[in-house]
Amino acid sequence: MLETGAGTGIVTRRLRDLLPATTRLIATDLNPADAMALPFADASFDAVVCQFSAQFFPEKEKSYREAYRVTP
Repeated sequence: MLETGAGTGIVTRRLRDLLPATTRLIATDLNPADAMALPFADASFDAVVCQFSAQFFPEKEKSYREAYRVTP
């Protein structure tokens, strides 16, 4: 599972608590994992979540295409 724009980490912690312990959870915010150019291979995540920060993505369509690219 990939979370883009984790911010305060509220959703990250909730996901960590609810998902199976074997789930790989990666949370990004202001770091090298830019939502418009995700540094992950195609189809490398089962899901992408974003609670709040999508409104701040400079190029929303590009960010959504990236989320689509990294999911099967």
